[in-house]
Amino acid sequence: MWECDLNDWEWILSVNIMRVIHGLRSFVPLLLEQGEEGQIVNTSSGNGGRSPTRGLPIYARELVLGAMGEAGK
Repeated sequence: MWECDLNDWEWILSVNIMRVIHGLRSFVPLLLEQGEEGQIVNTSSGNGGRSPTRGLPIYARELVLGAMGEAGK
């Protein structure tokens, strides 16, 4: 974690987490307007529950995306 540059952290979090937030903010209102049930599917590599072998920023991304998916159920 201390070896990863802060700019790298910001880029990884912005690209990988904020894209999901922007997508949700764009599509949830459209789904609600239709008045029917719908689903949004976000995918990740599934490494959130494993040891951070690819680096902590990626591990953190996977955990956040997994938590966002669970919260939206």
